Amino acid sequence: MLFILRFDRRKCWDTLSSKVDVHGAIVVQIDHAVTADEIVLLKEATPQSYRAWHMDLIGGFIDNDLRLRWPSPEEELKTLLDRMQPGDRLWLARSKRYEPHVLIGNVGVAVVRDGVPLWYRIAWQH
Repeated sequence: MLFILRFDRRKCWDTLSSKVDVHGAIVVQIDHAVTADEIVLLKEATPQSYRAWHMDLIGGFIDNDLRLRWPSPEEELKTLLDRMQPGDRLWLARSKRYEPHVLIGNVGVAVVRDGVPLWYRIAWQH
C-alpha cells in the first residue's frame, strides 16, 4: 500500500510556527525565548561541557558511525551562540517542574544575560 502525503504550507506555518526556506523545506525553530520563572539554571557551561553533559544524559551509548557524523558542539549550538552578545553565558538548565520519575519536565541549555535566561533549547524531554 502506498501513501502519498500532501501538506498545505500555510497550514503548517500556522500550526508549527515554522518557516519554509527558499528550497521549500520546513524550518522549525528549536530555540525559544524563556523567562526566569520557566527554568532553573543548573551550571555555567561551554559548548564542549554541554556536549559532555548531553552524552552523559544519553548514557554515552552512541554508535561510532553516528559519533563521526554528529556536528561539533559549536555547530550544534550555532543558533543559540549567534544570539549571544558580549558578556552572555551558556548555562545548563531544566524546567521548573521537573519530575523525571513520572516523565515530567526537560533539561537543556540556556543563553543567560546578567543572570537572566533569555533563550532555551531542550536537550532531553522526559
